[in-house]
Amino acid sequence: MHPLGDQYSTNSLSLYLQLHDPKELLDPEPRMMIELALCILGQKYGRHFTVRGRFVFTFESNLGWGWSNFMALNTFKDQSRGYLVGSNCILKADITVSGSSSDS
Repeated sequence: MHPLGDQYSTNSLSLYLQLHDPKELLDPEPRMMIELALCILGQKYGRHFTVRGRFVFTFESNLGWGWSNFMALNTFKDQSRGYLVGSNCILKADITVSGSSSDS
């Protein structure tokens, strides 16, 4: 999470998912197609903000999967929306492996 944006976006919250240690996966395919949903949970009003996408997952790459323009900073910081309460936010990630990238 880059709460002030990353090098590609300075007016947005940037959010990525990164695999810490690929050796911990059981029987991984060298290239997998994954469906990813990253979500910021609303802590006050039950409204959530979710972005979904499909990515090719490879072990050779140490890059994360996600979005540099995940959410506008003014939306994220707006206390009336409840995404950021004090200095806390709640993130959720849903990952579905939909097959090897050669299947798509």
